Amino acid sequence: MESDLSHLVETLFSNGKFQKAISLCEEQITRDPHSEPGYYTLAKLYFDLEKYDLVSHNCQKLLLINPHHAPSLKLLCRAFIRLRHIEEAETILGQLKGLLGADKETTDLQRKCEVVKENFFTETYADLLLSQGNLPKSFKIYKNAYSRKPTPTLLSKMQKVREILFLKKLSEKFSMSSAE
Repeated sequence: MESDLSHLVETLFSNGKFQKAISLCEEQITRDPHSEPGYYTLAKLYFDLEKYDLVSHNCQKLLLINPHHAPSLKLLCRAFIRLRHIEEAETILGQLKGLLGADKETTDLQRKCEVVKENFFTETYADLLLSQGNLPKSFKIYKNAYSRKPTPTLLSKMQKVREILFLKKLSEKFSMSSAE
């Protein structure tokens, strides 16, 4: 049943029939509230749709049924990383290491947690510099962080600082020309 549901849902999803794929999983769960394939396939769909809170919800429901479902733990960890819930992701990583040891995927998830933490602290420092008016240094830090891991938030902050710097230079030129 698991592979049938998974295959049908993947086919629907790849054809852009997202709601139909979701409905199929929900029907499976309604028929069998302990359906591991139903919850897991639904969680994977929501991950692909970038609805990480719903990924978390469905993985946690599955983990109540089977606390040792490693694929669900991995998916939940990836969702927590995307949500920047690093403490939760690290807790899940501890469970995964207990189940699987330090396999390649678990090690990769640990590395992703570290990168997200590093970017968070870097971005927070740049935000502080920006609030203190240190525009060039904050821009440089945002730019370096963006080159490591491009995100829309970092791009937006870089553009904001660039605009402020541009307006500041324009204002200085205007005040110099009006003084003459």
